[in-house]
Amino acid sequence: MDFNTIVERRLTIIRRTLIHKAKEYASDENRFHNFDVAARMDGITPEQALLGMMRKHEVSVRDLINDPNSATNELINEKIGDNINYLILLEGLLRQRIGQKEDVEPDEEHPRWLPSKTNKEELPPKPKWQGPHH
Repeated sequence: MDFNTIVERRLTIIRRTLIHKAKEYASDENRFHNFDVAARMDGITPEQALLGMMRKHEVSVRDLINDPNSATNELINEKIGDNINYLILLEGLLRQRIGQKEDVEPDEEHPRWLPSKTNKEELPPKPKWQGPHH
């Protein structure tokens, strides 16, 4: 399979997962609901909560690298895709935090991914970063 085919297939899977299946892991009004709730529960930022949830997916990729005989097409698709999706979600959280709008106007090809309504009282307080080992 050539690289362009890999990219096109991955983009299709990303769209299906993050746009069409979003209801499985987000509320109707807040795409980042699970990260916001986890952050409140642990007294951390939503971004930090996402990184904690993403860690298991990073370990899975490491396992594929360290044991190449365990790698199958299905595992590669799943584990690489999970990491890509978490990084895209992290981008959304970071852009939401800094208040940056999308670079393109939303349309059918580029739907709005930031929550249209966010009740600031429902979001957890943003604790100060205390370093990676705190």
